[in-house]
Amino acid sequence: MSNAIFAGEGGRYVKYCNADTTYSYEYIVGTSVKELTGRELNKYNNKGEIIEFVSQEFVAASAIYLNTRKSLYIYDGNANNTEELRQTWNATNNTWVNQTLSKSNYNSDNKVTERSNFFWVSSTNNWRHVSREKYDYDSDKNISQFVQERQDNVIFLLKFVVKNNYYYLPGNKLKQQIVYEYNTTTNSWVNLYNTFYFYNANNRLMEQQNQEWNSGINNWINRQKTTYQYDAKNNMIEYKSENWDAMSNSFVNSSLYLTWYNTNNDPAKQISLRWFQIWNVWDSIDKTDFVYNAFKKEETLLYYTWSIAMENEL
Repeated sequence: MSNAIFAGEGGRYVKYCNADTTYSYEYIVGTSVKELTGRELNKYNNKGEIIEFVSQEFVAASAIYLNTRKSLYIYDGNANNTEELRQTWNATNNTWVNQTLSKSNYNSDNKVTERSNFFWVSSTNNWRHVSREKYDYDSDKNISQFVQERQDNVIFLLKFVVKNNYYYLPGNKLKQQIVYEYNTTTNSWVNLYNTFYFYNANNRLMEQQNQEWNSGINNWINRQKTTYQYDAKNNMIEYKSENWDAMSNSFVNSSLYLTWYNTNNDPAKQISLRWFQIWNVWDSIDKTDFVYNAFKKEETLLYYTWSIAMENEL
């Protein structure tokens, strides 16, 4: 593994002021100087539910904020988000313009059972129903099936696209997930992906194996494997991804994510790496540092990208 050198080059700095306002900064390339780039404004109802989100870009030359996008939220009596409207700012007309709309229904357990998504068509001043998701649950209130429909761009009707079936271990731990795609020629569901989940003695996810359907041999073939490691406090400290190599008939390294924690078990540092098969080594990609205030709330996030130039100067 290379020596870890991280620079502000291409980095991002986010200052969390409070729940109502978030300021974003970016480092000037090659320096430790950061510049204000924008802010996010949130409004809440008397129940503490967010009802409005506005993103603004900061224009340094004129020292003003310009609107970019907005989201509006509606809730039912059980605090379920039943509607979300997203808009973008039209600087020419100084107005908010509709973009997308999402509407959701819930069951008596406050589980979403259906979600419809709409896209605004400015030429007709109407919403177009572009997709719908339906959810079923088992007797233990675990999701057992997810079905997605999407609008056909020719006849403008919703058609089946994908279906997920979920299976569980005793104790409601997810054991297997099978993904199907809809075959419009045969009007039937066909296999697409298959995922198995394995757990350690502490019931933490230890391994995830992904397979894809090969219609040529009419069977599942390996695709990817992800393994997880934890410290003595059950904090995830390693996340490693491996891809299936048909030539060697084995899994080979792909990516690695390492996390360090402070005494409060909050993430203090994260580093992501990629595997170089030619050299048989891990090499760094980026690093994130987390800084907390006196109230143990995340206050600052520092993001660094790997500098090859600096690495070569060693």
